[in-house]
Amino acid sequence: MSPRTRKLLFTVLAPISVPVYILFLIFTNLLAGAYYIVVESSLAKLMGKPLELSPRQFWLLALPVLLLAPIALVVHLIIGLGRGIIGYLAWVGRWQTGGRQPALMVAFGTLWNIAALWVTLTCLDAALGLEWVGKPIVQENRDAYVRFEQRFLPLGEMPPEFQARRKELIQRLADEGYDDAWLKARESARLLEDTEAFSYDDRRLFIDLATLRNDDASFRRLPPTFRHYIADVPWLFTPAELSNTEDGQDRSLFLKGPLLFCWLLLICWRKFAVESTE
Repeated sequence: MSPRTRKLLFTVLAPISVPVYILFLIFTNLLAGAYYIVVESSLAKLMGKPLELSPRQFWLLALPVLLLAPIALVVHLIIGLGRGIIGYLAWVGRWQTGGRQPALMVAFGTLWNIAALWVTLTCLDAALGLEWVGKPIVQENRDAYVRFEQRFLPLGEMPPEFQARRKELIQRLADEGYDDAWLKARESARLLEDTEAFSYDDRRLFIDLATLRNDDASFRRLPPTFRHYIADVPWLFTPAELSNTEDGQDRSLFLKGPLLFCWLLLICWRKFAVESTE
């Protein structure tokens, strides 16, 4: 059949021949890509030598090659991703330490990224960051904290672990000089209206200590630092029931300053270290 006749038949049968030709092009391109991935990029590298197939072998192996192509592609993507991650970690290690040992640089890069991730996460969500280092917020303490806050319950009704931390706090303050003698002296100064011996700060602390020692006083009357300490709840954590939010999620204070400071240290610590040794 002459070329002119073939072109004429192709034109006449265009509604059938064109879709078939497009499907043939798609199939051959997919097969060529699969052949490159499975044979040239995988088998040839594993065997350490190039593989050449005859046209008959190529078409006989077409179906197995197409079936193995997705698996080989996933393996290549995983290997490429792993190489990229290792290369990035090694680059971070060299940037931070100036070293050249590949394995050591990868280790330093990994430590730096873990520190950066934990610092960022903790400044955004302190509860989750503390949980990552094995210091989660105890659910029982959280629930008891919410209950005593919402119901204005007295200190004398707190559970034993709360009472133990309350006594520990009283003892710590007494060791710092805020004991019974200090309270009596400030009470005398208050009765005598001695403003020099009974300043505003003393007045505030006097009220807080008196409240802390009073079993009938409401838990909510304590200052926030005392309440968080007794409940063993981080001071920057607010349960959902007390955060006045509609999404029902716990809240943590966004530590913008510490986040900026820590990132400055993470980026420039080497420069600071060199300058401090000069």
